Amino acid sequence: MNLIKWALWLIVFLVVVAIGGAIFLAQTVDPNSFKAQISEKLEQQIGRKLQLDGDISWRFYPSLGLTLNDFALSNRVGFTPENMLSAEKAEVQVKLLPLIEKKLEVGKVKLIAPKVFLAINAKGESNWADLSQSNKQTLTTNPEQQASAALGGLVIQGVDISNGEVHWDNAQADQHYVLNAFNLTTGAVIPGKATDFDLSSEVSSPSFTESGDVQAKGALWVSEAFDALKLTGFTTQVNLGDINADLQANTIEYSLASGVAMIDQLSYSGEYAQLPIKGALSGLRFDGEKNSVSIAQKTLNTTLAGVSANLEAAQLDVDLNRGVLLAPSLKIQANDAQLDVSLKVVDLFDQLKASGKLSSNTLKPKDLLAALGVDALDEMPEQALAALQLETGFTAGLNSIALDNLQLRLDDSTITGDFSMADFSSPAYRFNLAVDKLNADNYMSTDNKQVAEKTGPGAVVALPFAALKGLDVKGTLSITELDILEMASHDVKVNIDTTADKITISPLSAKVYGGVTRNTFSYDISGDIPKVEIESTLESLNLGPFLQAMQMTDRLEGFGNVSTQIQSSGLTADEIIASMQGDIHISLNDGALRGANIQKTLVDASKLYKQLKGKELDLGAELEDETKFSKLSSDIKVNQGIL
Repeated sequence: MNLIKWALWLIVFLVVVAIGGAIFLAQTVDPNSFKAQISEKLEQQIGRKLQLDGDISWRFYPSLGLTLNDFALSNRVGFTPENMLSAEKAEVQVKLLPLIEKKLEVGKVKLIAPKVFLAINAKGESNWADLSQSNKQTLTTNPEQQASAALGGLVIQGVDISNGEVHWDNAQADQHYVLNAFNLTTGAVIPGKATDFDLSSEVSSPSFTESGDVQAKGALWVSEAFDALKLTGFTTQVNLGDINADLQANTIEYSLASGVAMIDQLSYSGEYAQLPIKGALSGLRFDGEKNSVSIAQKTLNTTLAGVSANLEAAQLDVDLNRGVLLAPSLKIQANDAQLDVSLKVVDLFDQLKASGKLSSNTLKPKDLLAALGVDALDEMPEQALAALQLETGFTAGLNSIALDNLQLRLDDSTITGDFSMADFSSPAYRFNLAVDKLNADNYMSTDNKQVAEKTGPGAVVALPFAALKGLDVKGTLSITELDILEMASHDVKVNIDTTADKITISPLSAKVYGGVTRNTFSYDISGDIPKVEIESTLESLNLGPFLQAMQMTDRLEGFGNVSTQIQSSGLTADEIIASMQGDIHISLNDGALRGANIQKTLVDASKLYKQLKGKELDLGAELEDETKFSKLSSDIKVNQGIL
């Protein structure tokens, strides 16, 4: 918008200079001798210096022609570079006969190799604001008189800008863009009537890995007072790195006096990072005076990676000066999923800090993931990922995200607590989560469950050595009720702490079948070969129900105590098992071995012996078919993986 605006005012300036030149020519005076006066007059009007280093040349027939060579318009004080606008050459022609009727008809205006520098400093001040203010004052003094006197009956046969260069530098947002090979052509520019235009340019920026290009066309309408612009049938193609998009707008209106732009309907389609997107946006308002953007009671429809999404904003306001975005009520719907969001973003052009609240309806995550093309869930049981509902507060930045007061209901489980992740390139995870109940068997595929049942819960799992290097995780997880491989446990607590390439899980505690287990596991990956240390205690375990749940045996009863101290090292599971060193102590109390009574066997053998010897039998008391014991203990040494 600003580029079109200043291109138009440059044309007006050239036309005024052309008229002044005609007067000089009529008096047979060399216009080059009036360079200082022309520059002085312009400086009085807009507060900028016009530097005319090249010659000014004229021609009389068939049109009054003006050519400026090597000229520049100074920048606003406090901005760099020295000149805001410069060009190698500018040509403009004015038809003589229409001047008799007080009509101003200009031939094609040509601007060759112009350089334009547009900038916003750290305070939010632009280098064109003073020009806008002087223009506004001129128009509001007596706009009708100004229009009729200076621009009345103006006709420009066309504008041709070739090989231009436009620089955009926003210090507040840390944005730096350059339009190279900038070309613009238009049809006849007649105030109050539309004309076609065609624009093309290359785009580069330090934030782009490679340059891109932009092409745009449509119809341009300029008001008779030159204080408003309108674009109709506007289409543009943008190719910038990961972004490839086609944009279409029915109407874009821009008031030069107020600095307000309105877009009634904007549609788009294309790709972002190879993901297909398309959608539409209506009711966009940009206020150049307040430097703000707002959308009121409008809807954004988009399709991302094949999933249709709809965003409704009761009100969305962006204060570009303060860098603040407010969206108190956003409703996002994708398939059957609906999110209600209240959002506030500060430091929009610096650190970008977002905060707010988010809640969802009860959705089907499996269906949503399937719509996104995630097919790895096919083998998961039907009851898994069937229902999810989320409610949380959040804060986020360019390199971090945190969830607070999290309430996540997944199937039959409820998860509450806090979670954060900082530094996306080298993530640091922090969490404090609580789960009321979790049946892990519901999330195992048939194949995975069979493998887990074969290996058993005590199987050593090889850990990804390289991937765990530098892992930064600190947090606590508690589960009130946990079922895994049909084994029930309660009050599970897990504390994870990774420091300097050492992973420590301590404590890992739980109540299991009347007993309590406490464990410490450490995995030291600071050296070339990982080292494993395990300390574990199990007290008062009710062996009967436990061994039955493990599908091991139903013949042993009692209460067990186990303590373990194991050290090992290795890169694979086999190496870790083969190098195990340590001690295991087992103590079983008040138990019984069902189905086999050792005492009865000895008595029966004694009876048989007496019977064979012809001695009198002592029948004694009736013995049950089990072996009871008050204590059974064992100390096991582990050496190089051998018990």
